Amino acid sequence: NHQMQVFVINLDHAKDRWQNIERQFIEKDFLPQRVSAIFGDDIKEKPVEGYLEDSYRRRHGKRTNLREVGCYRSHIKVLRQFLASNEPHALVAEDDIQIKGDLKHVVNQAVMHEQQWDLLRLSGLHKGTPIGIVDLNGSYQLSVNLSRQTGSGAYLINRMAASKIVDQLATMRLPYDHAFDREWCHGYRALSVTPYPITQNDRYPSQIYFEGKYGPMRYLTVFPYRAVNETLRVVHRLGQVARTRLTMHLPKAA
Repeated sequence: NHQMQVFVINLDHAKDRWQNIERQFIEKDFLPQRVSAIFGDDIKEKPVEGYLEDSYRRRHGKRTNLREVGCYRSHIKVLRQFLASNEPHALVAEDDIQIKGDLKHVVNQAVMHEQQWDLLRLSGLHKGTPIGIVDLNGSYQLSVNLSRQTGSGAYLINRMAASKIVDQLATMRLPYDHAFDREWCHGYRALSVTPYPITQNDRYPSQIYFEGKYGPMRYLTVFPYRAVNETLRVVHRLGQVARTRLTMHLPKAA
């Protein structure tokens, strides 16, 4: 079997995290490649290059978190590294995940249905209101999430989606997990595997968590933005469910 590329984002000083996640992937018959993460505490330039602070505050409602910027840049770095290869797909992971399920089976089955997705979440921090559209052999499904899903702990991606993200999302206006969850704006198709075979933050605390809400502005800008965004999400993804079922001539997944 061809070996899937696995990129793991890991800070240079977080050696215990790398050892833990490397062991997990090897146990699941993957060979992970470590990518040195960009540490937000090391970002010194002002203004921060490639980051639109005003847009971030209006959309996200929080003050600047340089560790979030570092995380964002790290994912873009990984996607560029993937695009420099000739591989059709890659598995991108953060180093605080726990692999719970039969990841090899999930990945192999998902690639068999690669015509249905460009980006495939393998983890998430919310339930995401999934609607199953394709049964994978076993207890997993490919699903459309009707509600917002956060976390970018692990996902499969193809070259088209990686190119779209690198071209259109290189400038940061939202946290990475919010930005890539708006695929209808950027021209790629996104699905999730349910139940998720990977969980996040079970063992390690977040290295980027930051409260820092930006006062009353969020009532004026963030809530309207989210209302429009979530409406567009539901409309787009219900259409995705309908189109998929029509083209596949499949009954609704149980």
